[in-house]
Amino acid sequence: MSLAIILFIIASVTTVIAAIQLAKYGNGIAESTGLGHSLVGLVLLSAATSLPELFSSSSASFIGNVDLSFGNVFGSNMTNIFILVILDFFVKKSPILFGASQKNVMTGGIVILITCVTLLMIFIGLHPDLQGYDHWYFSLVLLLFYVGGMIIIYKYEKANLSDDSADHEKTSSSMTKKQAVTGFIISSVFVFGAAILLSYSSDIMSQYKIGGKALGGTFVGTLFMAFTTSLPEIVVSISALKMGSRDMALGNLFGSNLFNLAILSFSDGFYRLGSYFREVPLKGNAFSIISPNHFISGLIGIIFIAIVLSSLMLRRKEKHGPLGFDTLTIGILYIASIYLLYLLR
Repeated sequence: MSLAIILFIIASVTTVIAAIQLAKYGNGIAESTGLGHSLVGLVLLSAATSLPELFSSSSASFIGNVDLSFGNVFGSNMTNIFILVILDFFVKKSPILFGASQKNVMTGGIVILITCVTLLMIFIGLHPDLQGYDHWYFSLVLLLFYVGGMIIIYKYEKANLSDDSADHEKTSSSMTKKQAVTGFIISSVFVFGAAILLSYSSDIMSQYKIGGKALGGTFVGTLFMAFTTSLPEIVVSISALKMGSRDMALGNLFGSNLFNLAILSFSDGFYRLGSYFREVPLKGNAFSIISPNHFISGLIGIIFIAIVLSSLMLRRKEKHGPLGFDTLTIGILYIASIYLLYLLR
């Protein structure tokens, strides 16, 4: 067990360092090609900070621990919104969401919609009367929802363009397109290697027993693995906040959540691929063999975003103490949900 913890720490540090470089080079690609605010830029930058989730969830599914994979995705989505609690400490006078644009409501609403679709797929997959059916089309439907959501967001942003030149950093003057692409690829390789190590060590840690009961893939994935793979989002969001762009910080978190949900399609694919190589018969798809406890983290993620959207619409100005009412509520719910998952492990 001690070796697994050491490997987990090594993989975590490597993931954070490499993912931060991914975000930097991803921004360099967007700037050097003039696509910083286009659909390509949005996909690239959100994917850059979510590559740790992609590789770690895919490798976890490949070795057969689907609960670890789904826990990582839903847990990362919870953690990404919990990051707002951390950011709110750095903002004085007014809550962090008070200064954010209501344009973010569109992205948040799409994240809620796709999360609901994902939970519906899990419900169908776990239904007793449908056990054993191979719902192969689930992954395809999820990907189509993601692509459709990105197209809607792009068209909405394009129709509501404003003068946000303050958000443009001239990184292209110090980084060529070739340097950015090369750096992005090298960083991706490091993230890929760290993700495999992270999944392997997390799989061992999930079997560790406390009080005679194993921690389980759902709990380890939702807490430890998810927090580690969400560290790049924390760094990028804090950097955006220091630049004075609350929209950039919130957009990064919402965009990462959207990409994370699409990762579940890859998780299902790698589960099938892993079953083939391990010569283990398929018992259905990935959505039909996971723990029902993922409903909790999925619903909590929806509640978190609903709180954020209500704050964006109501424009609360009050901030009593270091946190606003919205971020305080999110913080309490996050701790309570993690504790509940620990009890249900």
